[in-house]
Order: sequence, then C-alpha cells, then structure tokens
Amino acid sequence: MTEVIDGKTNQKFYCKGYRTAREYFKAYREKNREKLRIKKKEYYQRHKERVKEYHRRHYLQHRERTLARNLEYRQRPEAKERIRKWRREYQKEYKQRPEVKQMAREYSRKYYERRQDRILMRRIQIKTKLVAKKGGKCEICGYSKCLPALEFHHITPVASARKRRGSELPQSRKFDLSKVMLVCSNCHIEIHSIDQTKAVPGAFYGQKS
Repeated sequence: MTEVIDGKTNQKFYCKGYRTAREYFKAYREKNREKLRIKKKEYYQRHKERVKEYHRRHYLQHRERTLARNLEYRQRPEAKERIRKWRREYQKEYKQRPEVKQMAREYSRKYYERRQDRILMRRIQIKTKLVAKKGGKCEICGYSKCLPALEFHHITPVASARKRRGSELPQSRKFDLSKVMLVCSNCHIEIHSIDQTKAVPGAFYGQKS
C-alpha cells in the first residue's frame, strides 16, 4: 500500500500500485468512464443555468488566456492531424444524428434572433458591392432605381434553395460573379417563366396559344 496525498485537498489516502494521486484518479476515471458520464449528465440537467453561468463568467475572466491557448493547441501537428481525422471519419456521421440536427437548427434560430439587425446590414453592404461590380443595373432592361429589386440570376442551373450550397449565395466569400447575371425582379421572373413554358408555349398563367 502506498500513502498518497491529494494536491488539492491535502488529504492522505492509501492506494495499491500508484505513486501519485494523479495516477490513481486517472485510472479511476478510465475504469468508471461510463458511470461518470451519466452522473455528469444528470448533474448538468439539474443545474443547467448554474453551470452555464459559471462557464460564461470563467470565459470572460480568462478570455485572452483561453484564446491564446486554443490557438497554440491548434497549431500543433498532432492536433491538426486529430482534427482532420475527426472531420474525415466522424463529422459526417455526427451531423446526421436527429438530435444534432435539431440542436443546430435551434442554435441558428437563436443566433439569428440575437444578431438579426447586424446580419441584415451586412447582407445589404455585400449586395451593394456586388451590384456595383456588375454595373449597377439590370443587364436586360437597364433598371437601376431600387437595390432590393435587383437580383442575381445563375447562368447555369443550380440546386433548389433547400439544397443550395453556401458558395451559391451572394453573402458567401466563394460567390462567383462570373457565373451570374444582374437582372431586375421582373426580368428574373420572365427568364424562369420562359424556361417553364418551353414545352407548351403561351400556356403559363393560363394564356391561350
């Protein structure tokens, strides 16, 4: 039996085969990992607000140190390899879980509600710059009075809005102006109406041929 002193509480206890309290507690956590996980989850459910407030105050108090430590950790080669492995093997499967999808939707909704004004202002600024780069007017009829009435039409068809990739949205950094036309709302509707009525000319909106 070995006498071990806990560094935090200065309490003495005896354990077999361990030189320090750190080794003992590490082995204990490995042996009882599932039981400790359940216990931790139950505690969090009972004291959710208290735990959140504690982490928030701790982060604000040690923000600079935490950010510097995280940045230093991410620069390590072994950390980069671990992150790449997680993204390659686990991230896709993790995102497909129903509870994760629900959590992501809830987070996005709350984030938008908190920063709605800032997000809308940023989108307006980005659109203003993109419209200016494309000439500032409709490429078909020359309309240029109202910014919200100007839209980007993808020259090559893209996925539906529900499955659209982020790079196809104007607010994305990867948005490619060479693949779109700047048109007004009226011309944009006419373009898509022509595409839909090629099979039956004049049938759209109930017109008789």
